[in-house]
Amino acid sequence: MANCREKYKFIIAGRTGELYDYVYHDTNLLDYARFDSGIPVSPLLKFIMKVHLSKKVNNILSMPFKNVWGRIWIKHWKKLLKNMNLDNRSVCFILFADMIPFEEYGLTQDIRKAFPQAKIVYFYQDLVARDKNKLKPIQEKSPDLIMSFDYGDAEKYNLVHHNFPYSKLRNDYANQELDSDVCFIGRAKDRLEEIIDAYVFFSEQGLRCDFYIIDVPNDRQKYSDKIHYCEPMDYDSYLKKIAKSKSVLEIMQGGGSGNTIRINEVIEFNKILITNNEKLSQSVLYDSRYMFSYHNVHELDCKKIQQINHVSYDNREMMSIENFLEDVAKNLEGK
Repeated sequence: MANCREKYKFIIAGRTGELYDYVYHDTNLLDYARFDSGIPVSPLLKFIMKVHLSKKVNNILSMPFKNVWGRIWIKHWKKLLKNMNLDNRSVCFILFADMIPFEEYGLTQDIRKAFPQAKIVYFYQDLVARDKNKLKPIQEKSPDLIMSFDYGDAEKYNLVHHNFPYSKLRNDYANQELDSDVCFIGRAKDRLEEIIDAYVFFSEQGLRCDFYIIDVPNDRQKYSDKIHYCEPMDYDSYLKKIAKSKSVLEIMQGGGSGNTIRINEVIEFNKILITNNEKLSQSVLYDSRYMFSYHNVHELDCKKIQQINHVSYDNREMMSIENFLEDVAKNLEGK
């Protein structure tokens, strides 16, 4: 076979938010893969499931038959796979970390019972430290493969490192007139002072800033007449804003060392990336022409950024869904 992925038909699944509906959109354009973002039941049944699986409820009274929800999902996957009409291919499930709670109720065992030859892969798209549930599949070695977006986690837990994939979205946000030079959109988390410091620095360098900071108490909202302190925004609104900026600022969460989704966005929309991720140069997606990393934001050469008039990446296909599935298949095949 020309490609390892031609051996498999794929289900990518997670109880995901809106972001991943965009990131994995192109999956459903392939005839050998489907992206599935939730158990296909009515809103009422989803509410019942939430109560049924609630830790608070189960701490009071352990509810029986919790594995029924995973089995409903598996039944749905059988239909998706049958509709692919690719009976000669093996099944590969790529599961997100938010599926791990179902492992307590026998998800992997039920998958292997329904699909005896199936391969099961977990893809961690956030730090293990953010959710200790991620340790269980690592310790039990129940999946055939576990991948992480983060270099540090991959090394620490002996996982396979892989960058985020990203769907082709640029045509939906084309021909935008630039309103700003630097755009930042994100939750304050543990980095509020760094974000504000960057805003002050770029403003003093004459760059037009468009900053949106989420979850900041009123008493910590500095420069509130110029910085937008706001509620979370939907991903479509987010993309419309970065499409109108020359560059995107990324400030990593404490403890992170892997490429976030920001690197995919700047490549897809041909934007400059400014980041405090000092391991950026290790990435296969790194492009020194348009990506600038720093240890101290005040050391950045803003004139160099200002002199860039045209951005055009030539490595777009490296983050395609097809390339992602090919890499998964190669790792499963030991290549």
